[in-house]
Amino acid sequence: MRNECLNAALAELAKAGVHYPKVTNGGSHLKVRWFATSGQVRTYVLPATPSDWRAPRNVRAGVRHILRADGMLERRPAEVE
Repeated sequence: MRNECLNAALAELAKAGVHYPKVTNGGSHLKVRWFATSGQVRTYVLPATPSDWRAPRNVRAGVRHILRADGMLERRPAEVE
């Protein structure tokens, strides 16, 4: 089962070096789980049937936010102090 939101999440994870995230179906939402560099499990919940055209962009931003917090993705220049 693939959708645009899932594709966006998996693409961002692949860019960050996460090669085998686990995708599970929890009813009306999909869950993507992966291990951070610290060894902790990270989970992102996304819609199985997105109804908004902005949903893939929001998923991409949410996954990037988690990856940045874990140090797996560089911060944007505006965020660097």
